[in-house]
Amino acid sequence: MIAIRHQYCTNSKCSQYKRKTAGNVIIHSKRHRRLKCKHCGKTWVEHIHQNHYNLKTNKHKLKRALNLLENGISIRKTAVYVEVSPGTIQRWKNRYINPKP
Repeated sequence: MIAIRHQYCTNSKCSQYKRKTAGNVIIHSKRHRRLKCKHCGKTWVEHIHQNHYNLKTNKHKLKRALNLLENGISIRKTAVYVEVSPGTIQRWKNRYINPKP
């Protein structure tokens, strides 16, 4: 979990946009860890700023796959070890190891 003081408003039209430690972020829902900007009212999930946001697989599986790729294991062998398709491994590699600028 990321501390609330390190979260910032994700609304680009808000005057508090990307201002950390501004005191405008509060907890909106503890069950799903949703946060809310007190200034504009926008809500978002806590991990929206993390690179594994919107990933539909276990992040431990992702870490294992990326670790194998960084150690020189082929995409096909990594897919076998992690038990996902080679296409998935290729997408993860493009997203995390070779990100687009």
